[in-house]
Amino acid sequence: MRSHLAFALAAAAATAAIGSATARPAYQDDSSASLRAENQELKAELSYYQSAYDELADGLDRIDRAADALRDRKAKQRIQHLVETSRERADQYVAGYERDGWGRDDGYGYYALSDAELARVVSRVQAESYTDDQLALIQEIAQISYFTADQVVTLMKLCTYEDTRIEVAAALYPRVVDSQNWYVVYDGLTYSSSKQTLRKRLGI
Repeated sequence: MRSHLAFALAAAAATAAIGSATARPAYQDDSSASLRAENQELKAELSYYQSAYDELADGLDRIDRAADALRDRKAKQRIQHLVETSRERADQYVAGYERDGWGRDDGYGYYALSDAELARVVSRVQAESYTDDQLALIQEIAQISYFTADQVVTLMKLCTYEDTRIEVAAALYPRVVDSQNWYVVYDGLTYSSSKQTLRKRLGI
């Protein structure tokens, strides 16, 4: 019985480790090539933790079945409760992600950039001298990040030209977690014609 309980406790600890591993990396290199390499490393890491999650889920199932055979009813209930809690914690960390870690369904379960992460992104974009490079960097970051509508406006306003702001908004549109607030994005555009262009671009 104690060995089963210890196994379950270890499983619970493992679920916490899975969650901590899904945090986004800091953008420490200004070059797009370095950012792409960092993205690939994170994807590989997420794939590893997905495999670990699958193995954990299988282990929890085996613990649950073993608990069914226990004669000590209280011990059985404690273990089953711990198994269920471990499953809930693991599901919390992987909910909303497809197996490759980057899918998007209805926007729930995704987390926008934190204030600190947004500040790092802003700093990197401002460091780029050319508009095309700013746009390219934002598009790179959008491949592995999610944003609020207000954050989209912040990134749009880093760009001098209206056409570039439209491109930024179009690139980030599929990555917005609060789509009900999308209307605020139009505040990042100066002209009514630009707002109409963006609406047509997105088909909304």
